[in-house]
Amino acid sequence: MLANPDLLRDKGILTPEEFDAAKQRVLSS
Repeated sequence: MLANPDLLRDKGILTPEEFDAAKQRVLSS
């Protein structure tokens, strides 16, 4: 995912679960 998970969450594009998963991918990369 190229977009910032926080930005997508703020826009309401990500569910909390999707946000958490995206954050974990960002942190582990």
